[in-house]
Amino acid sequence: MKRNSVYKSLVISVALSALISGCGSSSSTDRNDDPAKSNKTTISGKAIDGYLQYATVCLDLNKDGYCQATEPSSQTKKDGSFKIDISADIKNDPAYQKAMLLVYGGKDVDTGKDFIGKLLAPKDSDVVNITPLTTIVAKKVESEIDSKELSKEEIEEKIKKAKEEVAQKLGLKVEDIDKDIVSLSKKDKKPLIEALKIQKTIEAIADSEDSDKIEKLYKKLAQNIDKANDSDDLLDKSFKDEKDILKKVKKMNKNIEKILKKDLDAQKAALLIREDIKKIKENKDIPEVDDSIFNKSEDEWKSEFIKADLEDIGANVDEETIQKLKDKLKDAKPGAIFKEIEKADDKDELFKQIKKKIEDHKNIEKIKKEFQKAKESVKRLPFKKGEKFYDLSKDSYTKIELGSDGKIYETKFSFDGSPKDKEQYSSDIVLLNGEWKEIDNNDESYNYSIKDDGSIIVETNEDEKMSVSIVNEVDLSNKEFPIKELGGLKVKMPKGAKMIFIKVKPFENKTRYYLDIDLSNKDKDIDNLDDLKEKLSDKEDWEIENIDGVDILTNKKGDEIYSFYNDKLYMGYKDRYQQDSDYEIDVNYNQEAMDAIKEYIKNNSSKDSTSKTITKKMFD
Repeated sequence: MKRNSVYKSLVISVALSALISGCGSSSSTDRNDDPAKSNKTTISGKAIDGYLQYATVCLDLNKDGYCQATEPSSQTKKDGSFKIDISADIKNDPAYQKAMLLVYGGKDVDTGKDFIGKLLAPKDSDVVNITPLTTIVAKKVESEIDSKELSKEEIEEKIKKAKEEVAQKLGLKVEDIDKDIVSLSKKDKKPLIEALKIQKTIEAIADSEDSDKIEKLYKKLAQNIDKANDSDDLLDKSFKDEKDILKKVKKMNKNIEKILKKDLDAQKAALLIREDIKKIKENKDIPEVDDSIFNKSEDEWKSEFIKADLEDIGANVDEETIQKLKDKLKDAKPGAIFKEIEKADDKDELFKQIKKKIEDHKNIEKIKKEFQKAKESVKRLPFKKGEKFYDLSKDSYTKIELGSDGKIYETKFSFDGSPKDKEQYSSDIVLLNGEWKEIDNNDESYNYSIKDDGSIIVETNEDEKMSVSIVNEVDLSNKEFPIKELGGLKVKMPKGAKMIFIKVKPFENKTRYYLDIDLSNKDKDIDNLDDLKEKLSDKEDWEIENIDGVDILTNKKGDEIYSFYNDKLYMGYKDRYQQDSDYEIDVNYNQEAMDAIKEYIKNNSSKDSTSKTITKKMFD
């Protein structure tokens, strides 16, 4: 339940009346004392990475990064197109002028895969295409307008300047920022090339399917666009802490340029790019695209599509399997292969195995969607005193119990049921009430109180308050379910088993400071922060701040900090808690589910195995 890092007003419809008047003839005129309130706006456009089909699009009024029921929204069609109607009441909402168009979810038509990430665009026109290029513009504009009271005209000017700057730094025409870059690529490929280089770089660096993390990487790009000379320099400045990955990313980006300039079919191009991202995540080198690839036959490409999709679900990819599927499948393009296999009325053992893999893959995808629902949810399922929740990791689990005494108790166990050795718990050094204090993490109990809506307020031993809500539940009753936290181990669940999604968010806006690395042995000659600042290669990015009477050297562009505690130099981090936007989603299990997981591990491991070797054994 402990938070370590990192929600609209209801819309009321107004009926307008018509007054019919005349003398000798009749006419009809809409009447309203405020003409602005009688107007409705429709915004249309396309969502593009490749075109994103069945994605969610909305006007994100409360800037929480999700589309809520009270916000104007729509779903994209097969070609990525959308229309959103914005009522007069929404246009008069104080949040309207600063709100951006947001898209997430759906599938990329080129890859046939779920789109992971979020794209944004300013709504400065009735036709708005949402792309990686407009996302950088939106992130840059957001940073300049969110904390200021600005007129509509001032906001529009900020958007105009941001587009000009992004276009200049990426070597594009300003008007191309807003265009359908896929359609435009038939005449000019550069906007699509630059957009793909940005999006695919972020996908590679994120090393994650966390759309919130991807959104933060876009924010870094927006923060550095004014300092960059070109797109390569923008990546260098934005992701300087990822130098090893960037070397491979730049090779991938050269391949993107070569692939797109060869007029390769979009799905084939997407497959080659996808393979490069996979190599980056596996820490493999990225070879230059060989010209022979562009001369492959359709039959060879069919093999490549089948192979890539089978690898995605962990199925066998030998030549015999691929050939069998080629002979059986009519359509072997991304997004169609699994559908073809599922439709096949074939008693062949190979098809049975692949269908089982597809079923397992769908179960995992379902949980991803439930996780997404939890992020978007505004509902609250009630907590009850005495309830127990279980949080899993790879080699242990934590029991979280809401005590009848108003305290939450956390106890960590090995899978054999024995308590984890308390020596594994470290102490946090936290800035509290004007001094660094060491907090013993062995004391895993927190005060809580249940609110009228069923959520709870938690107060930790670090003087920290947070709001905790159950926002989604998945019934696992009588299902053989893959447990993601244990690498996909499938457990037969009993009746009543549940997966529980808990949202944890700060109760107040504040920044917390932590120290966690003792540098006193490494930097013995440094006894003050001024000397340390002078030694840092990027010293212009650092400043000494006096926070609650304590001097701390803070990074203006990042979360790193330095300070002295007990006359020793420490490195640490700052964690900014934003009540309106920052939160975590914890995935927990109830007692019935946890009992089944423990029983499975007990029955499928030798008596002398440790929990770590148990999980390794079952997944190999």
